[in-house]
Amino acid sequence: MMVQVKNASNVVIVTMGRDALHRHVSDTEGTSLKDRFFGLKWQILEVKVGSNTVSRNVWSQAYVDGMILRDRDTDSNGTMDERLYSLQDANWNTTGLVNPSGTVVERDTYTPFGVVTFRDASGSALSASTKDWVFLHQGGEKIAAGNYEFRNRIYSPTLGRWLSNDPLGFDSGDLGWYRGIENNPIIMLDPSGLWSFGGAFGGMVTGGGVGAGVGATVGAPIFGIGALPGAIGGGIIGGIGGFVAGGVFTEPAYSAISGNLDLQISVAEEVGMGILLGAPFGVVGGISGPAGFALTNGSFWTSSSAYYLGLSVPGATMTVSHWGKPGIYPGSWVMVGKPDWLSWILAGGWVVGPYSSGLPYSVPVQSVVLPIGSKIPWYEWTKIWQRTIK
Repeated sequence: MMVQVKNASNVVIVTMGRDALHRHVSDTEGTSLKDRFFGLKWQILEVKVGSNTVSRNVWSQAYVDGMILRDRDTDSNGTMDERLYSLQDANWNTTGLVNPSGTVVERDTYTPFGVVTFRDASGSALSASTKDWVFLHQGGEKIAAGNYEFRNRIYSPTLGRWLSNDPLGFDSGDLGWYRGIENNPIIMLDPSGLWSFGGAFGGMVTGGGVGAGVGATVGAPIFGIGALPGAIGGGIIGGIGGFVAGGVFTEPAYSAISGNLDLQISVAEEVGMGILLGAPFGVVGGISGPAGFALTNGSFWTSSSAYYLGLSVPGATMTVSHWGKPGIYPGSWVMVGKPDWLSWILAGGWVVGPYSSGLPYSVPVQSVVLPIGSKIPWYEWTKIWQRTIK
């Protein structure tokens, strides 16, 4: 870990104090000592000089390095007299600072690998941040020499790589031990400096599988889009969420659970941890994927769920599919949505022959009900994908 920065004349610019977890807990510049206080996620919460607090940071719950605001003492009188809110792009690069009135006071632009250009409110380039803002590329802290600190490792935006090798070595799944996030910082994140390829794979597989299962389950009865669209939407969102969660959080989570601070874990352990992390993201993706699809294409507003919640318009109809002889009647078993192969499988009573492709019907939403009730045998209640016509 970096502990000191010198200039070309071998003069010390700053000495960095580190604790047993390698956290950057102090800066000594000449005779000035800054103490830095961290939260559990290695987020800098407060910086002090002596007994005076010079800055405080508030972080987002959405992303570990997503800053919401910073309060700062600009004149060292012990009073926080400046509050700035941070604006980020989709990859958590800080792109602008606004004051409490909503006025932009500074802007930031970046090269793909994170070299920053500070700009004033009108977009003109500056030589440095006029607001002493240091949380920039993907929310990483810009330290001396223009590098970024991401917890376990230091990243060089000019070189586009880490300055120390991956502590996992070959177990990381990447032969390039210094390579930064697969050489793809435009869409990839690595806030811990410990991206896990095995964890990303495990998370993607589990997140996608769980997301597809949940999406197929809720896509038809709740959101009215059918089992196959629900599975596709849930699988995609769940897989993406599991991939990111597994890659970013596998090694920190393994360290926290096992107490193995040196993070020398095998690929199999990475995949296993990724599987555990991917499952909850699969559940979330399995619900949010079909929900987003149904809300944008209007399917939800004509679903039986919307009807029973009082959200559908009077006289609304929905599409259901049925396998068997043409026609549906009270008591007929149907699947929500247009006929598709997954609905055919989930229907259970597979029909081979002239009716195996299924037929779509438009019916009033209030006529589509759960297969639960005194007139239906209890063992039929397990057909969670199917509905009956009343």
